[in-house]
Amino acid sequence: MRCLLVVLGIASSLGVSVPAHADPNVDASFVDALNRAGITFTDSKSAVNAGKTACDLMDQGKSQLDVVQ
Repeated sequence: MRCLLVVLGIASSLGVSVPAHADPNVDASFVDALNRAGITFTDSKSAVNAGKTACDLMDQGKSQLDVVQ
């Protein structure tokens, strides 16, 4: 849940483009979760990439606060 909340916050504010090995089912579920949470974005691919970047940073030990800054 912690990761999802941080990811949702980041996805709403970032438009980063990083290479990722996408799983279309997981990516579609993530985009659906963003929409259901009322988070708007213009490009779903960028939102998914931002979410993956946030998770990667937290996996590397970055704090939630560091990730959102």
